[in-house]
Amino acid sequence: FYPESWPFYSWIDNIVSVLSGVAFFFIGLLLLKNIVLVLAGPFMSMLSSKVESIVLGKRPPAPFTLSKFFTDIMRALRVSVRLLVKELFWTLIILGFGLLFAPIVPFALFFVQSYYGGAGNLDFALERRYNYRGSVAYIKGNRGLALGNGMPYILLLMTVFGFLVALPIATVAGTLSIVKREKHLYTHDSEPYI
Repeated sequence: FYPESWPFYSWIDNIVSVLSGVAFFFIGLLLLKNIVLVLAGPFMSMLSSKVESIVLGKRPPAPFTLSKFFTDIMRALRVSVRLLVKELFWTLIILGFGLLFAPIVPFALFFVQSYYGGAGNLDFALERRYNYRGSVAYIKGNRGLALGNGMPYILLLMTVFGFLVALPIATVAGTLSIVKREKHLYTHDSEPYI
């Protein structure tokens, strides 16, 4: 878009090249993250359930069934599509503002990715407590929890080997956070609500 006759053409060209590379990196990370959430959804649900049963001293989760597997896949797909659409919306807005405020783009994209990544991770624990709409409402009411879960998750995804352990670690952390929060909020005579 910039004619070569403009002053500082080479600087503008270099800045735009770097920022577009960063933007494409985050968009690729966004797509990878959501594909992994859908494919790993049933396994992360089982992990979350097992962690919760250990922490609360409850009965172990029900054994694997094919119907539960497909139910988990469908919920993960529904959650991921919703999160992907919203995340893409905010990503495009940030990229649009990036034309005016270029230095903030990587940071803003990181926070958006973190929030939606954390929301997806928390759903593995929320699916045993809430239906789809209830889970969405819980995330909206606990945005800080979603962001706090998503930040280390996204940072791990950006490392060489961290992407191998990012999802299980974030799932366990999300489950522990929700169990701890619910134990704190709903304890009556030292008997947890859940």
